[in-house]
Amino acid sequence: MNACYNTLNTSHLIGLSFTAEAGFLSITAVLALFGIVVKNAIVRKRQPFRTHGDIYATSLFIGDVFQGVGSMLDLRWVRGQAVWCGSYCSAQGAFQTIGGTSIAFSTLAISVFTFSCLFLGWNPPESKLIPILVVVCAWLYSILFAAIGYAVYPKAPTDDGIPLYVPSPYWCWLQDSVPLRVFGEYLWIWIALVASIFLYVPLFFLLRGKIFVEIKEWHWIQYPSISRSRTERAISISKRRTYAEARRMLYYPGAYALTALPQIIARWSKAPAQVPIYERPFAGTSAAIFIFSLSGVVNVLLFLHTRPSMLGFGDDQSPPVLNRPVHEVLHHVVATCPECHNRRNMPCAPPPRSKLPPRKKEAIEEGEDSGAEVLEIVPTVWIGRDGTTSNYSISISEISL
Repeated sequence: MNACYNTLNTSHLIGLSFTAEAGFLSITAVLALFGIVVKNAIVRKRQPFRTHGDIYATSLFIGDVFQGVGSMLDLRWVRGQAVWCGSYCSAQGAFQTIGGTSIAFSTLAISVFTFSCLFLGWNPPESKLIPILVVVCAWLYSILFAAIGYAVYPKAPTDDGIPLYVPSPYWCWLQDSVPLRVFGEYLWIWIALVASIFLYVPLFFLLRGKIFVEIKEWHWIQYPSISRSRTERAISISKRRTYAEARRMLYYPGAYALTALPQIIARWSKAPAQVPIYERPFAGTSAAIFIFSLSGVVNVLLFLHTRPSMLGFGDDQSPPVLNRPVHEVLHHVVATCPECHNRRNMPCAPPPRSKLPPRKKEAIEEGEDSGAEVLEIVPTVWIGRDGTTSNYSISISEISL
C-alpha cells in the first residue's frame, strides 16, 4: 500500500461525508455561542471574561473549532475519492492534532479548576494570570508540535522518509509512529480522561454527603456570633444549591470520555498492512470519528446547561459560584452601599475600602423584599487591605445561585 495515496470506496465516502457534516455542526454551534457572548458584552457593556472558568471554556471552544475544521476538510477526499499527501493533507493533520490536544488540555484545566473550587474550597484570585498562562502554554505546545514537525519532516515522500502528516488511511493525520502519536495527542487525551475521573470521584462522594470538607472562613469580613440554628440553616440552603450546580458539572468528564474514547480505540485498532483498504471494516471507525467530531456541539450544549453564569450568560449582577469567595458561597452577603441601594440591594461585590454609609431602616426593609430570605441583620466590621476599618450592617440571607 502506498503511504501517500489511498483510494476510497463508497462506504468510505459516505462515512467521511457524515464526519464533515459533524465538523460543520460543531463549528456552527461554537460560532453561534461566541456571537451570543459578543452580543451580551455589547448590550451589557461588560467584558465576558470575568472568571478563570471563562478563559478555560473559551480555550475549549476554540479547540472544538480547530477539530471541526479538520473534520470538514474531509470534503476534498470525498470529492476526489482518494487521500494523498501534500499541503492540504498537512493542513488537515495539523488542525486535527492541534484541536484534539487543546480540547484535552482545556478539559483537564476545567476539571482541576472545578475540583479545586468546590472540593478544596480554593478561592481563585481576581487576576487572570493563572488561566492565561495555562491556556497559553497548552496552545503553544500544540502549535509548536505541529509547526516544528512540519518543518523537520520532508514535505513529500523521499528516500529519507515521508511527511509528518499522511493518509491514515481515510484522512490525514500523524504518520504511523507511536512516539509521534503518543506525544502529539494520545498522552494528553489519556491524562485528561484519567485526571478528570480521578478528581470527580471524591467530588461525587462529597455531593452524596459521604465526605465532609471543612473550609476555612474568608478573612476579609469578621462576623459577630450568630445563633447556631440560623447559621446551620444558611449553610444547609446554600449547600443544596451549590451541590446541585456541581452535580451537573459531573457531565463533563463523562461527555469527554464518550466522545474521545471511541476514536482512540478506532485509531489504535488497525488491520494488518497487507489487508487492502477497501476490505477493512470502516463502520466502527466512521461512527467513532463522527462522534468525536460532534464534540463542539456537545460542549456547547453542556455549557448552556451547566454553566449559565459564565461568559456573560445568566444574571450578571453577581459573580458565578465557582469564583465567589468562600463566605459568599455559604452566606449570601447583601451589603448596604449606594450601588446596592439603587438596585434594591441586589448582590454586589465586597464593599470598597472607602467608608460605607450607616445602615438605614428603609434599606433593611427593602433588603427583605429583594427576593432572598433574610436570616439575620448583624453589625459587621469591614477590614481593608490597608488596615482601615468601616462599620456597617449586613443581612445574612439565603444564597441565590
